[in-house]
Amino acid sequence: MRMEKLKPLLEENNDYGWVFDLAYEHSNCSYEVLVNDVPIITFFGLGNRSTSEYINKFIMKPGIQQITIRMYPEKIADTQFKACLEEDSKMKITVRKEIRTPNNLKDPDFIGGVGEWEYHSFETPRVKEGQRYAEFKTSFELKAEDINWNIVGWSESEDLRQVPKLKQEVLAFYKMYMQVIEKRDAQAYARMVELPNLDEILSEPWHVKEMLDATYESVAEDIKIKQKFIFPLAEDKLELKYYGEGRVVTLVSTDPKSYGYSPLIAREAEHNFPMAHTFYLHRPKGSKELEIIR
Repeated sequence: MRMEKLKPLLEENNDYGWVFDLAYEHSNCSYEVLVNDVPIITFFGLGNRSTSEYINKFIMKPGIQQITIRMYPEKIADTQFKACLEEDSKMKITVRKEIRTPNNLKDPDFIGGVGEWEYHSFETPRVKEGQRYAEFKTSFELKAEDINWNIVGWSESEDLRQVPKLKQEVLAFYKMYMQVIEKRDAQAYARMVELPNLDEILSEPWHVKEMLDATYESVAEDIKIKQKFIFPLAEDKLELKYYGEGRVVTLVSTDPKSYGYSPLIAREAEHNFPMAHTFYLHRPKGSKELEIIR
């Protein structure tokens, strides 16, 4: 199991590290925000949404970190979008940097003399009238001392852009994943989500034990929930999308009811609450099998 890589880290004393998160807010648009060409958030829903996401696990080496913002027309009803972006359609992103130590993990009010501050911000310029799509890029630079983690991510994965019948292969993976969830197969589920969980833990190496315990508990609890998928996996209503410079792929729905999201949307048996299972696949170098990378 790849989680065996964590055992040496359990004995190390990582006193501190930096956490980077990306806050975002939008107005009158649907959108994707990508870090190093892999989405951290996709929104094709109703209303406005402003929150933040930790991005350490999307950072694989020091240097320039690319952020891409893709804007689409706003959703105005369950199955309807506006025809185009508007002049006041916009997004703002802010990358924030925060010190993390064992002390402020136990006490959220403790900041060890160093708090959180803005590292980089960017606001999209005004779009043109009648524009249906807009893409903007910005970046920030990290020095070697900003990063005390080492993850490979998708940097050494196979380029999938020329793989024949890739959509059918990805669709087969989605069907297998759906069966694992419906059968509540704990061992199979743990294997499928092991790599993204491992990278997340490795990207915050100063509290490996806490994250490892929480991850095992979360995976075990997630698979216990009885779920029923509410949309069929129909190939003619799915689009294959490439990310990570062709090394990462996912399926998104083209059905108006769930447009832009993962087609794997399930309802929990007890709460009847819909939940999208979103993940991104890669093929490790030298392998013929797809696996979840994020």
